[in-house]
Amino acid sequence: MQSLFKRSLLVLSAGLIGACVVPAFAQTTGASIYKNGGKPTVLLHTDKSWNGTLYPAYPSGQPQLTVLELTTAPHAKTPWHTHPAPCAAYIATGKLTVETKDGLRKTVSQGEVLPELVGPIHRGIAGDTPTKLLLFCAGVSGSPFALNAK
Repeated sequence: MQSLFKRSLLVLSAGLIGACVVPAFAQTTGASIYKNGGKPTVLLHTDKSWNGTLYPAYPSGQPQLTVLELTTAPHAKTPWHTHPAPCAAYIATGKLTVETKDGLRKTVSQGEVLPELVGPIHRGIAGDTPTKLLLFCAGVSGSPFALNAK
């Protein structure tokens, strides 16, 4: 698992560097590092979670990224939980419905990205087929990226 985490973090880091540094370099040199002049596709760029709430400030402390790959069985449900800092879930296969305790629901499908809630209690419910998602969480060292709710 740690090997997968290290590889995922390396891929995420390389992607972030490429998305931030390379376009600036290309603009100053006129060069293009993208095959056939293509450009990266932005999958998510937001300051709000899926329910439209603005994200709060990050917790103070040493930043820490967590990247998880999670595959669920059909109709599986995550425990009710909260996130103390922003996370985003990329749906690699299947569908995922997220819901809050007060009944707000949203369904995301393969290829879509879900900006997770920070604070409110929620859970995920897989669709009719196994659902594979990649979860990217930005938090603080020593603090969990998710907390089970009671």
